[in-house]
Amino acid sequence: MEINGNDLYSLLTKIKKFEDRSNARYTEQWNRIKDDKEFLWAKPLSTDVSKLLGKKRYRGRLDVVSNAIRSVVNSYTNFPYKPRTANVNLQQAYAKLNDDISESVELALKSAVSFGIGYIVVLPAEKNGIVFPQPYSIDRIESVFYDPDSLDLNGADANECLIVDFKSKKYLESKYGEEIADKLKTGNTLTLNSVPPCSDDMGAIFTYFKRENGIVTIYKIVGDTLIEEPLQLQLKQLPIIPVYGEAIESENKRIYRGIVSQSRTIQDMTDMTASQLMERLAKSPKNIWLGPRKAFANNEENFQNSDKNINQLLFYNDKDGKDIIQPPQRIEQTVEYSDLTGIMQSSIGLMQSVVGVESIGLPDERNEITATEALLNAKSYNNNIRHYMTHLKYSFKALCELIAEYFGIEEEIKIENGPAEQLERQTARAELTSLATMLDNPVDKKRAIVAIASTMNDNEFVAPFIQAITTEDPALTQMKEQATQMQQTYEQQIADLKNQITLLKCQAIEADARNKDTLKKALLDNNTKIILEQMKQGGLDARQAKEMVKDEIDEARKEQAETERAKYEQINNMMRE
Repeated sequence: MEINGNDLYSLLTKIKKFEDRSNARYTEQWNRIKDDKEFLWAKPLSTDVSKLLGKKRYRGRLDVVSNAIRSVVNSYTNFPYKPRTANVNLQQAYAKLNDDISESVELALKSAVSFGIGYIVVLPAEKNGIVFPQPYSIDRIESVFYDPDSLDLNGADANECLIVDFKSKKYLESKYGEEIADKLKTGNTLTLNSVPPCSDDMGAIFTYFKRENGIVTIYKIVGDTLIEEPLQLQLKQLPIIPVYGEAIESENKRIYRGIVSQSRTIQDMTDMTASQLMERLAKSPKNIWLGPRKAFANNEENFQNSDKNINQLLFYNDKDGKDIIQPPQRIEQTVEYSDLTGIMQSSIGLMQSVVGVESIGLPDERNEITATEALLNAKSYNNNIRHYMTHLKYSFKALCELIAEYFGIEEEIKIENGPAEQLERQTARAELTSLATMLDNPVDKKRAIVAIASTMNDNEFVAPFIQAITTEDPALTQMKEQATQMQQTYEQQIADLKNQITLLKCQAIEADARNKDTLKKALLDNNTKIILEQMKQGGLDARQAKEMVKDEIDEARKEQAETERAKYEQINNMMRE
């Protein structure tokens, strides 16, 4: 892509206008970052605290902020995000770029956790004749002018960006020629209002990114000269991915802050206390000896320097002529500093209350608490750093998608692992471990152990254990099959016996019913005979005898029907049982 003089002038004008817009949007952000960097990396104690201490006072730093930053960053580096895709070639590409991806993401996260913003840049690189996308992070984040209209957490909606990189003039001359160096000397350079002037031996490289119609054009400028042919890349978003910290609203603008901004007061409090403690220790009382003057004669210096001399022997004059002299006695003195250590511990404890992160590291790494307490602390800790990890996940996915674009691959990419997933594993592991203690059956215990081990399946040392415990030898498998067959045979025998018992019970019920029926018939015959005999004796007429016989027959039928009903009811109840 060629660009003529008029187009170059128009481009430089456009860059300056963009810088003005970006600077108006991010001035407060950059000022905060610059102050935070100076606070974290500069001399001990802030200017205001130094004034409070006064002149000629000891100034020291007990760094609690850096530990808190490392705690958050390490929680990610121990369990980083991993891209997962069905495309084998793309998955292999991620594996080859793993070191560059890991380093750039970790450094960008550290910047976001520290100061509120980090950036990952992905540009083409060449090695052994092969062009590949190479991710890297930006150290000087305050020299990145991002699209002021961008709202997406991963920068997907950004259309412009300007990066200012400072290099030595010797480097620029060796790489781009004397002409470029001469322009820097004469001041004929692209000058941005918000970029501080370069030192005498430094010059600035301006890299401008512009996205239009799915094409990203990259311009590199030194002075007022385009030092490289504009590079065009077919990308859906700018190859500059932001990583954001905690979002806050300030004067109707969203800005981002990190742990340094939140914990400056705590760091000042800790430093002031540490400074006073060091002063108090330095002024601690010396050894004081009490004894007769003659006991120290010709040996005063040894006693005076006893607190500095590592010699464990002190000689004194034990006699004055014939008189015995008592040995000198050391007067014990103590330095009281518990008040300062108490304040220091309180200020360090405030770190978790204010920032949500302990300065001593991950809460579940300490041995003096129970597993349950560690899990609860881990849950609280993850909640406190959730915004960092959530923002990073958006950016990490955008990074992986950007790399896929460089290879011309469109494929669904899933992001796995990370601190949140690890917490889920920890929770499952704790619950399974608690459950396992209540199991007595060896088979159930084995299942619980396998389930617990599966929560650590990303550990290379655990995988062989899972394989070993879940794989059975052939002899054991045969024994299990035999046992299963024996169990099935036993169950069939039991079923047959139950059927035989049921049949016998049915036969018994049937026999009982037949006996009752036979008895009723015999009783009916007997009653009929009695009625007929009464009729013969003249006690009953034929009509009365007929009615009485009919009543007897009806009653016998009712009783027979009741017997049949009871019989079938018994059989049905037994079958249901």
